[in-house]
Amino acid sequence: MPHSGTSTPNELDVHGRPRPLVARTRERHQQIHERIERGDSLRAIARELRLSRGTVLRFARAADVEQLLVAATHRPSVIDDYRRYLYHRWMEGCTNAAALTREIQQLGYRGDVNTVRRHLRPYRTGAIPAGGPAAPPDRPPRHRLDHAPT
Repeated sequence: MPHSGTSTPNELDVHGRPRPLVARTRERHQQIHERIERGDSLRAIARELRLSRGTVLRFARAADVEQLLVAATHRPSVIDDYRRYLYHRWMEGCTNAAALTREIQQLGYRGDVNTVRRHLRPYRTGAIPAGGPAAPPDRPPRHRLDHAPT
């Protein structure tokens, strides 16, 4: 089933751009199902598309691409909990990714400066989300171990 060209909010990143994973998932689903209809074996499809047989099987079992996109579009990011903070600090004039990384590390961020740089890259080109980024998805709180368990 071809994609209509419209994207749901979960198929876009925080800056409103299409997520590459969504496009790749749609393309792979279409390629695999075309080959299945043609009568190709899962092993032949995997070899031709250079995918594992497990991946081909997962795509083949999915009734439609939307089943696969649930996992692709609801995947949490290590920076989700800090997007609003970064937005507000950027709007206050702090544009140094290393400094911002140190600030959010004090708040519990466990990622690295490169993730923060990637998040801020659109800000540098003027693509700052109007009103700030969307709230992070609901998920259970993460607990940080400050010491080794006994």
